[in-house]
Parts: sequence; structure tokens; C-alpha cells
Amino acid sequence: MPAPSCAAIKPATSQDKTCNWTAVPMKALSENGTHASLCNPEMIQAIFELERRRQKALVDVDLDTLHSLFDDELIHVHSTGLVHDKSQLLAHIARKRGFLAIERGPLHVQGTAALAVLSGPIINHLRGADGGEEQMHGFVTQVVYLTQEGWKFLHFQLTVTRES
Repeated sequence: MPAPSCAAIKPATSQDKTCNWTAVPMKALSENGTHASLCNPEMIQAIFELERRRQKALVDVDLDTLHSLFDDELIHVHSTGLVHDKSQLLAHIARKRGFLAIERGPLHVQGTAALAVLSGPIINHLRGADGGEEQMHGFVTQVVYLTQEGWKFLHFQLTVTRES
């Protein structure tokens, strides 16, 4: 039987531009070891909303919101390879205040009912050392999981890409 398809959900970025975010069919191991397809539009929408909130909080330097979105065991790997835990990342964001806007391209979600991997391109519009704007194009992989408080970020990895 073919896996169900998830409808495309097109939320706005922190700049109010339209993205093409979609969910790909998600697979989970059933109790007998076979793969079962999962596709829960409400769950996908909640995960996309989590990412929208992260983007807005980074641009707004809203540390309270970021604290609530990040799991206490967060591992954040920057494009340079610098690794931060939750408290280090929040201090870094407070100090740098560098995000002017964040754009996400096609975003794919795969996982189970309680754990998901988000992946897709990103453009970070950053405040440069000279006060101007710089753009960082990259590809991001994020891991989120469902807690009693809702979805939280557990892992983030950004790799810089080159525009062709």
C-alpha cells in the first residue's frame, strides 16, 4: 500500500515571505519491526509553528521564548563547527544580536509521532561587523521531540552552502 501524502503547508518566514514547506511521508517501526507510514497534519503544523516561533524569537532576540523552545539538552552546531549547549547558545544570541531576518526554503519533516527531523535550506540575514547586512546560505538539519509542554528543539546543525 502506498504511503499517504501530506499536504503542503506554506507558512510565512520571519520576513513574511512565502515558503514551500512540505512534509514527506513519515515512517516508524511498528512493534513487529516493519515500517508503518505516519502522516499527521496537526503534528506537522505544530512543528512548522515551532520553527516559525524560533525564527521570530531569533530576530527579536526574545530569549524567554527561545529558552522555552530549546530542550535543556540542546546541542547547537554552528556553521563554523562551534558547538553550544542551551545556556551557551542563549548567551551567544544575547551578545551577538545578529539576525535581521531568516528565510527557509523547502522544509521536509520525517520521523515518528514523538520525534522528527527537519531539513532544508536556510538564508540567514545577519548584521555585519560594519553594520551592513550579510547573507549566509546554508542547509539545516534539526531534531525536535514532543514533551509534555509541546515540541522542543533537541539538535541543530547548519552547513554553509555556496550559491551557484
